[in-house]
Amino acid sequence: MIDLTKITERQKLIIAKGLLDYQYIMDNWRVNDEDFKAVYYDFYLKARWATMNNQNNINAYFSLLQHIFPEDNLMDVLFALENQIEPHSHEFSLVSKLIHTRNPNSPIYDKKVRDYLRQQEGVGFWWKIPNRESGAKRGTTEEDKIRHDWEFLCKWYDGLLGSKRGKDWIDWFDDRFPAHKCISKIKKIDFIIFATN
Repeated sequence: MIDLTKITERQKLIIAKGLLDYQYIMDNWRVNDEDFKAVYYDFYLKARWATMNNQNNINAYFSLLQHIFPEDNLMDVLFALENQIEPHSHEFSLVSKLIHTRNPNSPIYDKKVRDYLRQQEGVGFWWKIPNRESGAKRGTTEEDKIRHDWEFLCKWYDGLLGSKRGKDWIDWFDDRFPAHKCISKIKKIDFIIFATN
């Protein structure tokens, strides 16, 4: 579990630098110009370069960003992106970032969040984890694993944000980054997890 008293100056700097890019993304997603795409790519997509390494996939991704709605279902967006990119693959992390950009109260699923929640919080994720380790039944589809993990991720955030510990995390963030108090509580938690893991 994250001990807020042990967050280092370097980790705070990681959050501070990320906040500049994040705020730019949230303020400019409608513009969707080359500057926006470059900042968004560096912030969210660079780690998935194997998928996002060609202009057709990048164009499809940013086009989808302009055409989804804040209330869209993750699975619907997942299938929409899968049908537009090569190779056709389930891009759970990328889709969660699309949805979060349109709905900042929606969590982001990525490797750092998954690993932290599995290892430190005991969240039983299934996606990208062998069935024997995850507890998923043999024959569970990738889609079922994504649905399962999305539900577990949303429940974890709801539970944390309704707890004293969640309030402590938000207060810690707001005290150190007062210029960014306006971002969603979910993204504040995401920044803390990302910087400390």
